[in-house]
Amino acid sequence: MLEISDTNSGQMILSFVQRLERLEEEISGINSDKKDIYAELKGNGFDPKVIKRLLSYRRKDKKVAEEEDAIFDLYLHAIETASQAPSRTRTRDEPTMTISYTDKDGEKITTPPVTLDKLAEIERKVKMDVAKAVCVPKKHLGKNKPPAAEISDDPFAGG
Repeated sequence: MLEISDTNSGQMILSFVQRLERLEEEISGINSDKKDIYAELKGNGFDPKVIKRLLSYRRKDKKVAEEEDAIFDLYLHAIETASQAPSRTRTRDEPTMTISYTDKDGEKITTPPVTLDKLAEIERKVKMDVAKAVCVPKKHLGKNKPPAAEISDDPFAGG
């Protein structure tokens, strides 16, 4: 066990403890102020959860945030559209969708036009990717590209 008999060491420890106690008091005051602001937001009709999400978004690097948003939008649209996608062959007037985003290296990525059938296929792959991602360490999550590379360049290819 460490023995401290020097009064100078004791004074240093006391100084550190007092500084930390002051910071804890300041943190408590700041947290109280934050709670008041969130209550005010809610009282004015704003959703505090969305405001917290905005704060998180603003803390992120702009390029990373844009890439995450583009991938999120692609996955969300794939899931929403796939549940409505009937099984049929592609016709020239069938709606398609193209996604454009900037990756973390600043390179603009644009997917070829995607049909509803292709979106259903992407959705199945996304579900598998999500299941795999549960087991992937967090540090590796940002390295995945959206499934755009797997989409056919032929907009009239069947799903």
